[in-house]
Amino acid sequence: MLPKINFVKSVGIDVGMKNFAYDSDGFVTPNPLNLQKMLKPLARIQRKISRRQKGSNNRKKAVRFYQIMHERIRNKRRDFLHKLSTKYAKKYDAVFVEKLQKMNMVKNHCFAKNILDSGWGTFTTCLTTSVF
Repeated sequence: MLPKINFVKSVGIDVGMKNFAYDSDGFVTPNPLNLQKMLKPLARIQRKISRRQKGSNNRKKAVRFYQIMHERIRNKRRDFLHKLSTKYAKKYDAVFVEKLQKMNMVKNHCFAKNILDSGWGTFTTCLTTSVF
């Protein structure tokens, strides 16, 4: 038998691009847009890679640095999403998030990069797995 859920402490979350989350209590969480902030350094590293001779050790070093930069972006995004989902999971008994068709929204080339950079799907996954 499933335990009863106390809906006294519940919140609804609306996700967006400019601000990551708007909740029903009136709190607004700004969107960090980690990839957007790192586009210039990533472009610089890609130019560096393209100038290196294919198969050389210097190219391998440049590619490895490029991979490290992407890993840092991923880690920052994950850290933000985990901290935010943990905050909501500890504070509220029930959290309701709007259901979005993310793959259909990504088809719009103007918003695709920001939608994917926000990580809405990862956020909802973090919320469902964080049980306290």
